[in-house]
Amino acid sequence: MAQDPGDKVVAFFVNDKEGDGRDVSWLWDIDFEELAEDEANLTVFAGGIRANDMQVRLKYAGIDAQVVEDAEDLLAKIKGLPATQNAYLIANYTALPPVHSVLTAQAEAPAAHGAAEGSPSTPGAVDDAGTSRADSAPKDAPAGSPAGAEGPSSVASAPSAAENRDSLVIAHLFPDLLNLYGDGGNVRILEQRLRWRGVPVEVKRVNHGETVDLAGVDLVMLGGGPDREQRLASAELMGMREQLHDYVEDGGVLLAICGGYQILGREWLLGDEVVKGLGIVDMTTERAAGGSGDRLIDNIVLRSPLAQRPVVGYENHAGRTHLGAGVEPFGTVSSLRGTATTTPTSRTACATETWWAHTCTARCWRRTPRLPMIC
Repeated sequence: MAQDPGDKVVAFFVNDKEGDGRDVSWLWDIDFEELAEDEANLTVFAGGIRANDMQVRLKYAGIDAQVVEDAEDLLAKIKGLPATQNAYLIANYTALPPVHSVLTAQAEAPAAHGAAEGSPSTPGAVDDAGTSRADSAPKDAPAGSPAGAEGPSSVASAPSAAENRDSLVIAHLFPDLLNLYGDGGNVRILEQRLRWRGVPVEVKRVNHGETVDLAGVDLVMLGGGPDREQRLASAELMGMREQLHDYVEDGGVLLAICGGYQILGREWLLGDEVVKGLGIVDMTTERAAGGSGDRLIDNIVLRSPLAQRPVVGYENHAGRTHLGAGVEPFGTVSSLRGTATTTPTSRTACATETWWAHTCTARCWRRTPRLPMIC
């Protein structure tokens, strides 16, 4: 697809059935921004059970995507377009068979062989007037954005003075190690929302072995990773302990997720070991009594005093984090499933005025568009 220099239609079909995996945070590990850099005219569609998640991911990559019901709906929308444009249909595991079935039926239908001259077998993206939908759609307000999803169309124009202010600096610590569930998606979303508001932003991605001076940083992001990667990252973070502690005490903002959240405490789990943490937050993490058999895996909804609407996330962990006296929870679980990190009290994560920590992987902001900006 990247090697095709012409105008094109691209459709992504994403399901989250058991065979696919319920968690679709992997969408944020894919560099759709590369597709956005294509100089050709693109018309992009999103389908499948998680069509709206796909649409949101593309939106933050700068790509306007229309939602379609299924492959038949897609073919109807692009019917009769020039054969000079190719169409690419990409589907994950359980989404593929129905897409393949529709395409096979289309190819075998008698009408396919008697189509009018110029009708595409692999059509591109032109509307009824012959105008590319990519050209006709507003560049700063994706058409058909999911209900409630924040975007340029819902953000008031930023003061012109913002153009002259210093950049807001985000330090993403060890994204090469701590990005197991697409945790970097939170950074992408913060970066894009700031730009929509006219706020200059600089993202410093600090990889393993590199150093950063937090003195000029406005927000620090910590994600989670597999045991080996978290062990490597923890060694680096322990070496930064005093700097991180001073940063938080001085009012610096810290967002921590998954293993990045647990390491902030006095003790946390590293593989099967309980090891010393950074001690920035009065909390400890221990393995559930049933081990992996008591692993909490599911979508989760919670109520938080920091958000006007429910916060939606995805949890996947066998640890149980216990908050110390006076440490306020980030929110309280309100979904029927999920008991979060502090069973049986059903509290999840924690927060103060300057740092937020959460066990729900990856999707603080992208699944909860009205969660307030903390910078």
